[in-house]
Amino acid sequence: MIHRIVRASITFALVIALILPPPPASACGPFFPVTIFIQTKHPDLPFDKFAAGKLGVLQPTYARSYLVVAYRYLSGLPFDSSEQQQLLALWAHRLDREDEWLKNKNNAYQAWLEARYKFGTGSKPAPFKKDNTYPGYKFSASGYSVFENCAEDAFLNAAKTLQARSEQFGQHSEEVRSWLEAQDTVFHNCGGPFSVTGRLELPEEAPKQFPAILRADRDYQIAAAYFYNGNFGEAEQRFQAIANDPSSHWQAIAAIVALRTRLRPITLSEDTSNSTKKELAAIDLELRNLETIPSMRSLLPAIWRMRGFVEFRLDPEGRRLELADIIEHAKHPSTLREDLDDFTLLFAGAFGDDPARSAQAFESLRARSPMSDWIFTFQASDQSAADHALAKWNESHSLPWLVACLSKASASTPNLSELLDATAAIPPASPAYLTVSFHRARLEGQSGREDGALHTIEAAFAAAPDRDLTSALNLFTSLRMKLARNLDEFLQFAPRRAGFITFDYDNRDLPDTAPGCMDEGMESPAACAERMSPPPLFDSDAAAVLAESVPTRILAQAAASHRLPENLRRQVAESAWVRAILLNDEAVARQLVPLLSSLSPDLAPGLKFDIEAPGSSRRFAAVFLILHRPELHPYISAGTGRETPPGRIDNFRANWWCSLAPPANEATAGNYFYYSPYAQINGPLRAIYPSKKPDYPRLLSDAEKKSAETEWAALSQLGAAPNWLAKQVLDFAKSNPNDPSVPEALHFVVRATRYGCTDANSSHYSKSAFLLLHNRYPHNPWTDKTPYWY
Repeated sequence: MIHRIVRASITFALVIALILPPPPASACGPFFPVTIFIQTKHPDLPFDKFAAGKLGVLQPTYARSYLVVAYRYLSGLPFDSSEQQQLLALWAHRLDREDEWLKNKNNAYQAWLEARYKFGTGSKPAPFKKDNTYPGYKFSASGYSVFENCAEDAFLNAAKTLQARSEQFGQHSEEVRSWLEAQDTVFHNCGGPFSVTGRLELPEEAPKQFPAILRADRDYQIAAAYFYNGNFGEAEQRFQAIANDPSSHWQAIAAIVALRTRLRPITLSEDTSNSTKKELAAIDLELRNLETIPSMRSLLPAIWRMRGFVEFRLDPEGRRLELADIIEHAKHPSTLREDLDDFTLLFAGAFGDDPARSAQAFESLRARSPMSDWIFTFQASDQSAADHALAKWNESHSLPWLVACLSKASASTPNLSELLDATAAIPPASPAYLTVSFHRARLEGQSGREDGALHTIEAAFAAAPDRDLTSALNLFTSLRMKLARNLDEFLQFAPRRAGFITFDYDNRDLPDTAPGCMDEGMESPAACAERMSPPPLFDSDAAAVLAESVPTRILAQAAASHRLPENLRRQVAESAWVRAILLNDEAVARQLVPLLSSLSPDLAPGLKFDIEAPGSSRRFAAVFLILHRPELHPYISAGTGRETPPGRIDNFRANWWCSLAPPANEATAGNYFYYSPYAQINGPLRAIYPSKKPDYPRLLSDAEKKSAETEWAALSQLGAAPNWLAKQVLDFAKSNPNDPSVPEALHFVVRATRYGCTDANSSHYSKSAFLLLHNRYPHNPWTDKTPYWY
């Protein structure tokens, strides 16, 4: 029995997952921490600000539901508070974050339990049980699917009716007791975690002496019990009888539910035959007729929802056009959630990311729906989209098309000055302000108008008091770093405040779980807190510029500057020191020793030996230290970088460095891109760096730029760390065979070829170090610790 219950629990959890939007496909792991600086799939969290019109810097990669919202705000048709709540509910559902969304909301089932206590029994209800999270859901007869049998409105309507009857007849009256018993019986048919279609539970008929209002209630309750039990034929007859009774206060709603009893069997089957389509068409016609009846006016939202459900399946193209018009012109605010959900699903189903899949339908939608035209144009990245956006801007001079045009503009865009002039008229209160300001500054910088760009950025910083718009802030900061006029300015804007760090299991750029920590016991509270509020870090642009486009001497100056926070100073100092060793720049290496010793005290003993060692032993001492510290490398990391503690081998080979040269073929591309020396400049940063490559900072002289270029070329020729380290140790061992540190160094060389990045030559180095160790030092303890080569 216990095993069956556990199996049923697991099955229920799995089936419930099927009714929620599936996450994008992702691998089974391993998963590595991802630092979110700039959101690309959706706006910054929480979504409340975006739903209220604080759009930040819009990205064409946002899902379409967010772009619909953006278009409405840009068009001057904002969403009221009720609509904003619908938007938040839809996004929580789509991102599988409904538990977080609902934690501060009134749960409908809980509201019913509280109403029973307050207006009915007077006995406080039991706490909401976790094992009854889905009280309105029910398994189908097969046991392999689940459906929402009793929706939220059922519980909320029951709570409202109970309050009214309690106030009319008295909380402890026989009338209220009988009504409550009947309603409990109705809800016994709803479902629950292990419920399947089964025995019908019916309320008793109302006593004839009861007032008419209670007898009408009972007729509706009995019909509802049949409906929830799945006896749709009997339920339809009873609801239709109520709909035909002008004396019943349930007449109007029963007319709708009678149609729902005809619709429910269709939703529970996979039948797509002509008879099913005919039935859907008949239901649609009756819903349209109900729409015209004055007494149904208060129930129009419910009718619209049912019509949407039917027409989504009956006439997808027609429904897509209708929904575009409804949403674009705010015709049905009360059904925004369902309408937006259906519209974006129909849009994606027909076109995906390529309108050529259904060119005729796309052109029809584009011609009849300016909103749809704008969304697809804004998302597209080809030249035809840029040309179309410019043509629409020239035609309309509207704010949405100004945003679309600017997002695709470059320094060579025709009439660029006219576009930039138009941005000057956008006030800070406009929902478009940060987007147009970013692109204005970007285009001014690309056009050689650096002073204008700096002024635009400073104005945007001043006009954006919401510092929690992290993505927008980081975009402006990145642009400001690129325009830095001296090292102090560059270092001021190089660090970024990340939104959070996530393992991104579902590829949605969200915190792993609320409040952002992994399962209890897997991470310390301090580690969890740091992932949700990490220290300042480098994004890929700062990391790439510092790695490729700055000479080692300037890196050393950056490490000494207090403009950088200590964690970044330490990283820059370590990287600069390793680079100096690799490039044989002894002056910079020695200069960095005192600073690096203070920033990384655990390195101080090795650094002291390095600086005090005579002649050739000095370089060997540095190599010896690097061998023992696999976290050391000559580049700057973006985001969190390597998370394994200093001095320990990382299990996924994030040790020392891989070759800094671009991969020669696909076989070596995996190592390069996974363990690349810097994060690739992609996503929104491509707007700032169109070539995807880092630019030389403006602060460098021509000689310093040349030095940076030469250094990077030299580093790129050195190959992977294990090979370079092995060569240094083997060369030193040949000329210094009696040095007591050589056996230990040879052991660590072999270890490096096991745990570091390797290539076709690494095995040769590993074998050479192994043979030298075993042949020359057969009785050394380090020889015993080295039984294999790799």
